[in-house]
Amino acid sequence: MSGGAKIFDDLDFDAGSGSFTDSLQAARQLSNPVHRVGALVRISRRDDLTEAEKGIAAVEALNAATRLESGDTNRLFIFTMLGRDFLDRGDRLHAARAAQLLAESYSAFEREDPSAGAMNELLRAARQQGFIEK
Repeated sequence: MSGGAKIFDDLDFDAGSGSFTDSLQAARQLSNPVHRVGALVRISRRDDLTEAEKGIAAVEALNAATRLESGDTNRLFIFTMLGRDFLDRGDRLHAARAAQLLAESYSAFEREDPSAGAMNELLRAARQQGFIEK
């Protein structure tokens, strides 16, 4: 996956092989929900697809990410990545939805364990994933 994201490094999915429809169907078959989202994100970033196809995969990734567990820090990264991707494509509506979901996920994460400090956990996870320097 482009952009240096490491949360999908263990995902064994070739988004670049096959047609858009075949790739989308293969992504939908993945049993691990984080991998399903990762596969959909990879599909949405394929250079050989139309903007409409990229948008379909990205919206499906956004919807799939909403079904991840609320305490999963991957949600925070996924909504951040998708929001950026939507903005890069000029899709402000879905970028706003991703931002809203990010805020809701952060709040839920903070409510689940206020003593841990969600921001510290987020920063730790961001460093671990290589999003920010240590």
